[in-house]
Amino acid sequence: MKLTSPAVIGVYLGLTLFLPWRNSFGEDRGIAVPDHTRIVAALQAEGVQIYEAKVQANGSLGWSLVGPDAKLETLDGQLAGLHSLGPRWKANDGSEVKAIKPPLQNLKSPDPKSVAWLLLEVSSEGNGLFSGVQYVARVSTIGGAAPADAPTQAGEKKSVPYRAVYLFLAGTGT
Repeated sequence: MKLTSPAVIGVYLGLTLFLPWRNSFGEDRGIAVPDHTRIVAALQAEGVQIYEAKVQANGSLGWSLVGPDAKLETLDGQLAGLHSLGPRWKANDGSEVKAIKPPLQNLKSPDPKSVAWLLLEVSSEGNGLFSGVQYVARVSTIGGAAPADAPTQAGEKKSVPYRAVYLFLAGTGT
């Protein structure tokens, strides 16, 4: 693969930005990634988190997360794929990962208006960018938390803008 100057700069910036996060994941303020994993892709997501008004156990209406609808981009802004309900991430090359369990870790974002940081175990399909990915970490979230205003009727939906960084992790042997 031939690397152009912008690609080299993007890789350098990516490593500069993401390696310190990996070193701090195990601290109280971040996600602890599984041992013997490596980052195979770091993508920015921009889109919305969709919420629907549902009757809660106490009989009142509350917001329930339906899921995301976002585009995935490289650090230099190139469209790399989509993030959708499931949750599911699909790369432009056809490879795909899907969460297979509830989050292994779920940490409140430092900003109460932002969705949580997560670590998810995933299954991968297809050959390409997401081949061999076993975990996805969502970090550095901006926005996307449930709407602050109370819903007025069951079934009402609201889309809340959000951004996040997704780290796609594979075993060091893959």
